[in-house]
Amino acid sequence: MHLRLLIIPLLAVVVLAGCSTPKQNNQVTATYEEFTPEEAIAIIETLKHNPNFILLDVRTPSEFESGHIAGAVVLNFRSPAFTDSLKQLDKSKTYMLYCRSGNRSSQAVAQMKSMHFQTIYHINGGINQWKAAGLPVEQ
Repeated sequence: MHLRLLIIPLLAVVVLAGCSTPKQNNQVTATYEEFTPEEAIAIIETLKHNPNFILLDVRTPSEFESGHIAGAVVLNFRSPAFTDSLKQLDKSKTYMLYCRSGNRSSQAVAQMKSMHFQTIYHINGGINQWKAAGLPVEQ
């Protein structure tokens, strides 16, 4: 009798667990946030030594050389290989993007979302707003 009292609730748990909604294709929900330059610099300072944080400047190499945010790497949005380059990136890392004004980086963010990158941050107004806020750039 005591054994039957233990088995019935256990069977109920097993049956209910089997009725739960399965995860669809094991997809992870993406995180996307936009930041002002002032907010972005605080995040960059906090995460700059984290190997899973990548600051992407999607301007051309010549624009990058004329001044960029410290620690950024260039990934030329105008390059014919841009989409292929995105495909090579680790989708589980955290990426913060910017360009000159926010246009190219917004388009790059849209591509990354469609490719299921997990965490994407965007600097509103690009490096123009960064400089207007008096934040540092390096050559």
